[in-house]
Amino acid sequence: MSRIFSLGFLLFFTSVAFARSPLVVVKAVKEETPTTDQAILINQALTTVSESGGGIVQLRGGTFHISSSIVIPSNVLLRGKGNGTKIRLMDGSTGVTELVRFGSGDDLVARAGLEDILINSNFENQTQAIDGVLVKGEFITLRRVHVRNSNGDGLVIGSASTVDTTSTVAVLDSVSQDNQGDGVTVANAQRVQLVALVSRRNTGDGVELSGVADNTIVANGRINNNGANGIVLGTGVLYASVTDNKMANNALAGLLLTGSDFGRIDNNYFIRNGNNGMLVQGSVNNRFGGNKLFNNSKSQRHGYYEVRIEAAGDNQSFANVFIGNEFFSKRGKGLLLEADGTDNSQITRNIYQATHPLFDLVGSNSFTADNFEGVELN
Repeated sequence: MSRIFSLGFLLFFTSVAFARSPLVVVKAVKEETPTTDQAILINQALTTVSESGGGIVQLRGGTFHISSSIVIPSNVLLRGKGNGTKIRLMDGSTGVTELVRFGSGDDLVARAGLEDILINSNFENQTQAIDGVLVKGEFITLRRVHVRNSNGDGLVIGSASTVDTTSTVAVLDSVSQDNQGDGVTVANAQRVQLVALVSRRNTGDGVELSGVADNTIVANGRINNNGANGIVLGTGVLYASVTDNKMANNALAGLLLTGSDFGRIDNNYFIRNGNNGMLVQGSVNNRFGGNKLFNNSKSQRHGYYEVRIEAAGDNQSFANVFIGNEFFSKRGKGLLLEADGTDNSQITRNIYQATHPLFDLVGSNSFTADNFEGVELN
């Protein structure tokens, strides 16, 4: 199976042709003390455009104060003016589970979008868990969307409780930051692309994939300073592609694979993550190539590894391939494959430089002679 979707798939999202569609413009209501729920005005415009066959709802610059959810229907693009267009949840809002969602109830939308908007959940002044944006449906694009200050997750794609038909979603050049949960959660949604994503300073993981989140691509992102892991590929996730990202200063691992199989982890940069650069647990048939890992044990002294591979309960990590990676460590070690659970991995053409023992290789693994053990670092 191809690890990268066709160029046409991505171009679909970057050039959704709403240019000739009906356009409805909504202006922000200016109030010294916000009391008007402007979600009502926005939803009226979205419904009008949807019922006319689809088109664009354009939000002018300014702050739209809301106390209920904005619901984007099929065939409609909700567009702002960049960070000059703000959607902000009013203090003490109740009955709101997310600020913006695609579709209402169990309805799944198709061919819809959100772009050039800053969404502020104002978590300091809320009493319940509220997510920033919920995506359920297919052929949906988010572009240049900035989600922040949720006391739930910033961006949720799919549903953790059900396997629905959410698929073919692209999140491009967007930011999720300062949320009290995860930056981005993808659960039971397939063919999702997270491209040029910035996920930072979230209390949970930067990006978490779980359930049937197959064929997801995370590329060219910056996943930094999160309170747990940078990126998590969870149990049941198949054929994920994590390429050309930077994972830095996350409290735990830069990348955690736990029960995730047949992935491609290539050309990423891991630096100063708290425990391991990459932690692989109970995962099989993954390929790790061209990654660079530097000093990924900042919260530990002499016991953590740039890469650690281990079993997870009764589930072994086996048949993984590590080729052409570089490991540099002043505190930890290069690579650990634990006994009784990491057999049949292939370790080839990697470079190790560390002040402590460079690697532990146990189990029935293949460590080829063309790995290079570099000089010790001062």
